[in-house]
Amino acid sequence: MQVRVRSKVKAEVARERDYYEEDLERGSDFVDDFEDVLHRLSYLPHRFPATGLGSSELPIHRCLFRRYPFIAYFVVHDDYVEVLAVLHKRSGPSKIAKAVR
Repeated sequence: MQVRVRSKVKAEVARERDYYEEDLERGSDFVDDFEDVLHRLSYLPHRFPATGLGSSELPIHRCLFRRYPFIAYFVVHDDYVEVLAVLHKRSGPSKIAKAVR
């Protein structure tokens, strides 16, 4: 299944990549982890849990990064997956709700 990433998500991933590159020289590892998330979403998007956000027709799901403390929030449409936000695991409910709009 095709995965579409919102432009604001691309910008957030770039910011985090720059942060990890500057502080730990691990920016490319962060991007690799994000690309792994996209790969997993393209094959089995429904296996990831719904968050309780969104609607009953279009629930918002979440996928944990494997190596970094981030979560990708996404919706599954009929023919594609749309990544709405990438946030740190410690993000509060109000930040999550605002980011996935």
